[in-house]
Formats: sequence, C-alpha cells, structure tokens
Amino acid sequence: MPRSLSILILSILCVSCSCGSTKQSLHSRSDRIAGLDNSSYQTHPYSTNKQEYQKSASLEIPIDNRPVSSQILKRDGYLLSYNSDTRNCNWVAYELTREEANGEIPRNKKFYEDFDVISPRATNEDYNGSGWSRGHMAPAGDMKWSENAMYQSCLLTNICPQDASLNSGAWESIEKKCRSLAKQMGRVYIVCGPLYSGPVRTIGHNNVRVPDSFFKVILVPEGQSYSCVGFILPNEPVPTAQKDKYAVSVDDVEQICGMDFFSKLPDSIENTIEAIIPWSLVN
Repeated sequence: MPRSLSILILSILCVSCSCGSTKQSLHSRSDRIAGLDNSSYQTHPYSTNKQEYQKSASLEIPIDNRPVSSQILKRDGYLLSYNSDTRNCNWVAYELTREEANGEIPRNKKFYEDFDVISPRATNEDYNGSGWSRGHMAPAGDMKWSENAMYQSCLLTNICPQDASLNSGAWESIEKKCRSLAKQMGRVYIVCGPLYSGPVRTIGHNNVRVPDSFFKVILVPEGQSYSCVGFILPNEPVPTAQKDKYAVSVDDVEQICGMDFFSKLPDSIENTIEAIIPWSLVN
C-alpha cells in the first residue's frame, strides 16, 4: 500500500466519518418523461428508519449504524442516505445492469436543488466560484437508461464538492470501469460517498461541507460467486493512471467508514472476497 494512501487511511481512522429498495425491472422503469420542464420529473422521496431499508434483499444496501443524520431518499436509479449536517450524502448505493450501462439518453449537464430535503441545503450558488466541482456520486453516465434517472442523478443531494482534476481523472476512470464490468458481467453493485478527516471546510452560504476523501466499493457477480474491490481517493488531483495506487480491500473501506457492505452475501463468501484486492477489477 502506498505511503500516501496509508497516511490518508490513518487520518480518516482518527475521526468519525460522515460518510433500500429493490429496483424495478428495466422495462417498467424506462418510461420516457415527456417535456423538458423540471416539473415533468419525479424525485420519489422516501424516508424511513434504518431497520426498514436494511431489510431489503438488494446486495448494494449497506448496514450503517453510525450516529449520523440520515434521511433515506429513494430514486429511480439509486438509494441515498442524506446528511442534513454536512449537506452531502452519507452514501449512495445502486445496482447497474448491462442494459442500463448501454443506455443512450443524452447527458444532462445541469444541476438542481433537491427540495426533498430540509433547508439549509446545497444550491448551485454554493458551488459557483468555490473552486470545487460538482462531483456525482451515482454518475450521470450510469443513468442514461431513463430521462428521470438522469435528472435525479443531477440533484445536488447526489453531488459533493470534489476536486475538478479528481472528478475528471481517477474518479471518472473508476466510473467507466464499473460500466465496463456491468456490460461484461451483466450487473455490478456499487456504494460510494464522502469521508471527512481534517478541519471542517465548507462552501457557500449554506455551508456545504468539503470532503477530505471519497470511498467506493464495487461488487461483481462471477458465476456462482462474487468478487469485490474498494477505493479510497483523496479529494485532490489524482490522475487516471494512478487510480490503482488507491485500490484497497472492501475490509479496509469498512474499517474506515464504520459500515458493513454486501452483508446479504453468505458469510463464507463475504469474508473471503472482502479481504483481498482482485486487480482485474481495478485495471
């Protein structure tokens, strides 16, 4: 493990990190939304307690028992835990299928305030002139199978202040790898979100917190079993060619985040695959 990543992990472990529902079939979710007005789109807010959504059979839904603010938001393409203290998500979880990864809906390049969460909340004005890019957690590139899913991916609850070079570098490269794996293997399960370890930094009038790093874990079906990998990336420039330096086991990510990923798997599988780094999922 590179020394820089070891230092990053140790710094995160020194503090608390502020880091469901089964999706319908693609055919039932892919109805096109008529019109371009924002009122044409639906957000489907869904608030419940942790015990209820954790009963979901979906492999991507994490167990998160940390004492942090959490409002669960159910979207067409992902489930999100929103933190009203940081104005960011705690995590975003979703399944990406082959059909979805091959979607052809044009990319939406706008961003929208999410009125499903209480004020103060992130607005575009918070980001303007801040020096930070709007970094997707569930990427727009994974939501090209539905106009509504595309719109929901651009809600600011699915966005975090992210270094622009990271956003267009290693982070985007990992997103593309996930789409490639979904096309190759049929589906992948993804959980990602922000991490905090240093002094509090915020942007804008609404004090949207700037993450110090980001995590992502990926689960891939392989025949009768699975493989998985994690990433911890600092919120600073990380070129595409260096993303492999920030690959870690899912066990490492769990230790840092204080969450349990892919807990619906049999223990015999989960304990084995989460302890290793399969480099085929990285490169």
